[in-house]
Amino acid sequence: MSRGYAIVNVDSRGSGDSEGDLRFWGTLEGQDGHDFVEQIAAQPWCSGRVALAGNSWLAISQWFIAREQPPHLTCIAPMEGLSDVLRENVGRGGIDNSVFLRMIASVLTGRGEQEDMGKMFDTDPYRNEYWDDKRVDFSQIQVPAYVVASYSTGLHNPGSFRGFQEIPHSKKWYVTRWSSLIAIRSIDLRR
Repeated sequence: MSRGYAIVNVDSRGSGDSEGDLRFWGTLEGQDGHDFVEQIAAQPWCSGRVALAGNSWLAISQWFIAREQPPHLTCIAPMEGLSDVLRENVGRGGIDNSVFLRMIASVLTGRGEQEDMGKMFDTDPYRNEYWDDKRVDFSQIQVPAYVVASYSTGLHNPGSFRGFQEIPHSKKWYVTRWSSLIAIRSIDLRR
């Protein structure tokens, strides 16, 4: 805290040594995040102003936490976070693309049970109440947002673009990183 900031890392419910069952994003993680933000804001070392920043899972979680509108959340900085698990990842275009998600699930540890989105896709790959809960409603996000994406992967880009477009206020910024792209030199074919 030498510069006035504290960084707090928290395990999602059910991951690591935390209690409960691990759920992938959605309303429950948003509500847990709401409570976390408010608990941190109440600490004697905190000014009461809490911001969120992170990549991938941490970015996705921010969408759901901000949707819950914790009073002490001042801004978010989601870096490459999908916003609709079914349409942007697991079943993009109706095609089973659950391999990556299944791999991620296989390396997560916890003491409780773990949600199996791959099995959910196998059981019901169509839009329903379960999958709708995994799609962010950006109309509820009221805090400033600094949204970052890159063209290094198609995994998160649609969610980052959609998030920036659908957040309903003007206190938002978007940055696209190009560092992962290979520069292609133009060739004069007239020679």
